[in-house]
Amino acid sequence: MVWNYGLIAFGILPVLLLCLSKEWLTIGSTVKIAIGIVLLLPPFIHALAWRFWLGTYYGFLPDQLPSQGRRVDD
Repeated sequence: MVWNYGLIAFGILPVLLLCLSKEWLTIGSTVKIAIGIVLLLPPFIHALAWRFWLGTYYGFLPDQLPSQGRRVDD
């Protein structure tokens, strides 16, 4: 969920704000697009966000990695 939020809040929404500031979009259309993105995009990027989360988790906690076929009590 953290990666989903981060990808949308810091990747997609700033682009919409840039389009709004350049007056390429109106306020109403920007709000509609933002609501659509916030509601529809997370299910589509869930697999990518899950991979990022696993990479981040095991990057900081490599001791938590599965045993890779070894016995756990080795």
